[in-house]
Amino acid sequence: MRLIQRCVASLCAFPLWVYPLFAQDGAAIYKSTCATCHDSGVERIPSRETLNAMTPERVLAAMESGPMIAMASRLSTVERHTVAEYVTGKPLGHASTSPLPQAMCSESARALRGVRGRAQWDSWGANLASTRAQDGPAAGITAAEVPRLRLKWAFGFLGDASNIAQPTRAGGRVYIGSQGGKVYSLSADTGCVYWWFETPATVRSALVIGRIEHKAMPALAAFFGDVRGFVYALDADTGKLLWKVRVDPHPAARITGSPAFYKGRLYVPVSSSEAVSAIAPTYECCRFRGGVVALDGATGKQVWKSYTVSEEPHPTTKDRNGTELWGPAGAPIWSPPTIDVKKNILVDPLRNEPRFQAIERALKFPAD
Repeated sequence: MRLIQRCVASLCAFPLWVYPLFAQDGAAIYKSTCATCHDSGVERIPSRETLNAMTPERVLAAMESGPMIAMASRLSTVERHTVAEYVTGKPLGHASTSPLPQAMCSESARALRGVRGRAQWDSWGANLASTRAQDGPAAGITAAEVPRLRLKWAFGFLGDASNIAQPTRAGGRVYIGSQGGKVYSLSADTGCVYWWFETPATVRSALVIGRIEHKAMPALAAFFGDVRGFVYALDADTGKLLWKVRVDPHPAARITGSPAFYKGRLYVPVSSSEAVSAIAPTYECCRFRGGVVALDGATGKQVWKSYTVSEEPHPTTKDRNGTELWGPAGAPIWSPPTIDVKKNILVDPLRNEPRFQAIERALKFPAD
């Protein structure tokens, strides 16, 4: 934390009138505003080598709508573009990150098989209880066969230095999001690409597959969220966008935990990156409250929303710099919710205890 504070302090202290002189000098901008952090060797901060493996679009997105927005707020648009091109060594808009033609599935698109059956993992936790285990015949292998497993195929994410989203398997396909904002539907047998969908922000959550009634027609939907706080529903067969909604108006809101889907409703955990924004000495911290949003799976319409902090934030005091401070706030939800059907509540899978007082009353599942 002290290192990050020093990084911000060095950025804030750098004279604004100097920046225009470096508008076309990416090395100078990087040295004065970025090197303190990215050349530090700290594990959680991407190194120059990591940045170099990314696309300039990915780096630019981090500065303009992602985790680096507070750090890069004093740079002009031209300077942010210059830095993105300098650290990656590539011009903006030059390289395509679309899957190569030979990576696409050659066979004609087929209808998805049902999401029930053998070897399915159609959500983050594999089931509503989030046991993250697939036992018995559904697993497809025995414990004795595990040592004999061998690589069958591999898939590379173009433009991404790494990937942190968990894959989901359903209907003979593998669904996965990427740091570059793409979502892919792959053949579970060969790894070829059936379709891909592009979002403007990183997708960290695992996709959830569920059946909905969309425009009076049953369909399998693939649900996920991005780090800008948007939730999406795609047709799991074709990749067509069914709906897209933002579940929280706070600019730092993000979706990192996977949603849970049950009986037509999608339950979305909401977290934020406001802790990063709060490092800036002029930021009026803090007004974000974590929570869970219940959405109609077919339309994306909000059914209800419950906060982890029940009281709305209000001005509390001013710090020594004269910046207004707010509270109460915080308690973001980074992990996927677990549904306890018997108790009719949402449960924190990390603590295994009810987290939201209002949900036990509000969460009324439809009868079978």
